[in-house]
Order: sequence, then structure tokens, then C-alpha cells
Amino acid sequence: MTASPNELVDLVTANVARRILDRRDEKREETTMTTDTNTSFKAMLRNKQFITAPGVFDLVSAKIADRTTAQALYMTGYGVVASFLGQPDAGLATYTDMLNRAEAIVDATHKPLIADGDTGYGGLLNVAHTVRGYEKAGVAVIQIEDQHFPKKCGHTPNRHVVPTQEMVNKIKVASDARSSADCLILARTDALTSLGLDAALRRGEAYANAGADMLFIEAPESKEQMRKIGAAFDVPVLSNQLHGGVTPILPPNELQEMGFAAAIYPTVGLFAASHALDNVYQALAQGKPVSEPLYAFGDFVDMIGFPKVWEFEQKYADLLAQSQDEGDAVGCEETSDRYALPGTAEDFNDDRPARGGRDFGDALAATADEWCGGAGSRTSDREDFSATSTR
Repeated sequence: MTASPNELVDLVTANVARRILDRRDEKREETTMTTDTNTSFKAMLRNKQFITAPGVFDLVSAKIADRTTAQALYMTGYGVVASFLGQPDAGLATYTDMLNRAEAIVDATHKPLIADGDTGYGGLLNVAHTVRGYEKAGVAVIQIEDQHFPKKCGHTPNRHVVPTQEMVNKIKVASDARSSADCLILARTDALTSLGLDAALRRGEAYANAGADMLFIEAPESKEQMRKIGAAFDVPVLSNQLHGGVTPILPPNELQEMGFAAAIYPTVGLFAASHALDNVYQALAQGKPVSEPLYAFGDFVDMIGFPKVWEFEQKYADLLAQSQDEGDAVGCEETSDRYALPGTAEDFNDDRPARGGRDFGDALAATADEWCGGAGSRTSDREDFSATSTR
């Protein structure tokens, strides 16, 4: 029995409503998973498991890193500003810019995310707003630093820090603003470069006492400085392994022996991708064959999520077919109404004088010509039809 148009609309509406409710259930599950992820990050620290967090800067880098055995991901401000704005990491990205990218990365991955929150994007009220926003987005560890605004990359010159008490106040507010202690606050100080190691260590101690769960002493320039940093605190300490920066790049086991609990690698993915792109684009511009190793098409299709699309299409094949049939039916009715030739050929030909002398064959040819874009104006339909027929 064929359903009426109203029945079909009711059926589609009911299915859409059911899928919306299903999506709500999925979001509840995702919220639970996010909480579990945050707890797992805290558990890794408690269990003294060294945490490696590759730097990710967009959704492709995040999804690739998420498929590795690394324990976490690090959303690098340097990389996000470069990839999203095409600008240097010099305080140009807004809270909204960074929050949107963090939320997208969390939604597309499974590993806990450490996210760069710059200086908290303003005063104490802004810090509270930043922490709540990042936590709601599913960020596991929120990094806040003590630079003057606008801040700069921690391995570039001309950085200045705020007074210790100003940052202590920010850490207190950040710690209070979160809704769960499973969302961790990572306090970073850039004091080492301008004020020396002892001043940086004193700041780290003050930030830990204010409620920071982890510490990040930026830009040590020697193994000796790194050993002092790793052994100085009771809370976990993170090492910034920035390729191309001033800090020695060391293997994880050596970092752990120094006392570090985790390491982030902000630039390695960004620089590797940039190097590959430069080589490939230069080769194309010079008319040379591309010799760089490429990510296999099939692997990329799998990584980016096409299998989920195919699963969806298989699951809802009947609904998709129904929607396609309805669209075809409506299109055929509209076409038939617009290009119908009333009556028989004999009736049409008998009325030839009123039709400018055209007989039925002339009119039919003119109708076909109009559909195909001639005699005025079905060009877009012709192109649509051609594109459809070649898919």
C-alpha cells in the first residue's frame, strides 16, 4: 500500500525526532566519557605513568595523533594561531578562537586534551569564564601562564611576566571556577628567561600552593636547569619539548628520571607537516613529480571517518531511499507540469495558427532545447542534470 504525502511527512518527522532523542542519549554518554577521560589523566599522574602529549593544531593532526599510543594530546596555541589565523603566537587569538578549536578537538578524539589557555584572556572574571568554558568543552588540563598580555611564544624574546601575586590570584580563581577536581589546572611561568631559575622556582611553589595541580617552568636551557626543575616540587611537573626552541630535547625515560611527569611536543607535528607541504608544493610549482611520502588515500579515508558515513547509510538505507524517491517524484511532477504539451498532436497541430505556425514537432523540439539550455534559460538545470548523471 502506497503512503500518502501527509503520511510520508509524518513518517519522516517521527524518524527525525527519534534520531534527535538518540543524539541526546549519545551526548549524555559522551559527557560521561569525557569525565572518565579526565579521571584517567589524573589517574595516570597518580600512578606515576609518564604522559606523552603530541602537539595538535587542527582536526587532521588531532585525529592522527589520537590513533597513536600517546597518552594524551596537547592543543598548542602556537600551532592553532598559525594554522587558524596564519599569524604568530603573540596574543592574537581570542578566547572564542581557542575554545572553538578545543571543543572540536575533544569532539573528534578520545584521548585527554591539555589545552593552552594563554593568560586566561583577561582579568580574574575572564579566567573564571575561560576555565568554565574549557571544562565544559571537555578539556582535561587547562594551561594558564603568567605573561603580560599580549603574551608571546615562550621561546621567543621580549616576554614579560606579571607580579607573582597577580598570577597567584588567577590560579585561585581558576581552581575555584572548575566544577570538578578532575579538571586539572596547569600553571606555567615564563620567569626563568627574564628573572632567573630561582625566581621561576619560587613562582612555581607559589602557584602550587594557590591550587595548581601541575607546573610548567618554561624555557630551561640546559639539562642542569631541567634536573633542578624536575626535583623541586611535590606536584607533577611538565616539560615543554619544543623542537627548535632553547630546551634540550630528551627521551621520555630521561625526562622521567629527572622528575618530570609529562612532556608536550607543541611544534613537532606542525613543523613536520609544514616541511612536507613546502616540498610538495615546490615540486608542483616547478613541474616536478611529487617524491615526498604521502599518506595513503585509503588510510586517510579511514582516519577521517568515512566508515561511519557508510555505517550510517547502511543503517538508514530505507529512509535514505525513501527521501530520494520523494525528491525524484516531486521533481518529475514539477518538470511534467512545466513542460507538458496539452492534448494530442492532432489537437496541437489544428491550433497551429494560434501557436505562431509551429506544429507539434516544432514545439517538442523547442521544449527539449529549453531544457538543455538553449532558447533560453535552462542552463543551470542542464548542468545539474549532467553532474547528476556522471556521479
